[in-house]
Amino acid sequence: MATRDEQQRQEYVSHSWSSEAQWRIHARLDPEHGAIVQSAVETIARGEGISQAAALVRMAEIALATVADTEKPIRGLRGDERAAVVIHLTAADLPADTCADGAPPHTSQPRSAERTTDGPPRPYAHIVGGPGLPDSVVQRLTCAGRIRTARQNQDGTVLDLANLTTLNTTYVSAVSQLNTAQAKLAASQPAYARAQALYAKDVGSLAQMQTTEAAVLGDKASVSAAESQVRTLAATALQEWGPVIGRALVASAGLVNRLIEREEFLLQITLPPSVSIDPPPTASVEVGGSSRRVDVRYISPATRTDPKIQGLSFFYAAAANSGVLPGMNVRAYLASGHSVEGYIVPTAAVVWWSGRAWVYLRLDEDSFSRREIPTDTPTRDGNGFVVPVHAFGEADDPPQIVTKAAQLLLSEEFRAQIQVGGDND
Repeated sequence: MATRDEQQRQEYVSHSWSSEAQWRIHARLDPEHGAIVQSAVETIARGEGISQAAALVRMAEIALATVADTEKPIRGLRGDERAAVVIHLTAADLPADTCADGAPPHTSQPRSAERTTDGPPRPYAHIVGGPGLPDSVVQRLTCAGRIRTARQNQDGTVLDLANLTTLNTTYVSAVSQLNTAQAKLAASQPAYARAQALYAKDVGSLAQMQTTEAAVLGDKASVSAAESQVRTLAATALQEWGPVIGRALVASAGLVNRLIEREEFLLQITLPPSVSIDPPPTASVEVGGSSRRVDVRYISPATRTDPKIQGLSFFYAAAANSGVLPGMNVRAYLASGHSVEGYIVPTAAVVWWSGRAWVYLRLDEDSFSRREIPTDTPTRDGNGFVVPVHAFGEADDPPQIVTKAAQLLLSEEFRAQIQVGGDND
């Protein structure tokens, strides 16, 4: 018998009638399930230009029509089709993984989103734009593989360099003013020296000497002010953009010119909290919603972090033809220095069912076995996945992965199950 707490946590859907004879529905779903329903309603409403209430009815019509028109088992959503539940984790506070025995983790302190009178700590995981998550929910999502990569992926943002362009223009103008002031001083000092010599010989007048002296003093003040402005702007460049970009601005080096002229774009890549690695010289980012990756090169540590992530940040540069644009968010892949032994599985070998990825392994001439694989490490070209060796068991020989007609094997598997079920009736 389920306990009271377990009953409160169970998913349910209920419906009733209002006093105005309108049908009402009420549901309580787990986060990952609620995200799918919400995404479906919002997608239909946006695509057909209707209200979300009308979209809910339309979603039911689509489901009934699909079931009526489809003879074979309806596939589940592929991983890239599922609605994402974005969860922020404090990795240092994440309890030890106990997925192996299925037992929930034990914590001595409450970690749910609810406040208590004795002031519990803030939850170590929360839905972005939503509540904190209890231990049991985080454990279930982690063990199910739903957030397996939440502590490994990096977020990147393509920066708008309007401030850098303005700072560079201001610095160039200040240097020009300094050069002008120095040129005036270089001309006024000899004139003052000649006026002094003529006055000493009673040839020149006191007024002439005083005029040239005032010009020298004014030019020196102008030089001092211009030097101060240049130093201030140089310090600002170092503080706002770091030593590499800041010094490149001061020296009018090629890096800043390429960034301003949009021959390259500057990215800020931020690691998850509590993650620390030495930034590799090169990394790769996924552009847009595709799995296509482009290479980026390391510039320097960033001078500020992303306030939404609060992790270590680095500046990387991408080529102008890479497809990135200012304001774009990208997913970044940085090598951590730890090698992983695995197999490259092409996308043609992967079939999706129940929202998970599977491959078929050939056991003998006419026998195949379906095995689930992780897909959190796509290949650089986006045409496959790197799957760790241990995902295929403890066999000594490399697995024989079916790379062609995998979808046909899935259909045959379900057809055989339907036939067996029909024979038992």
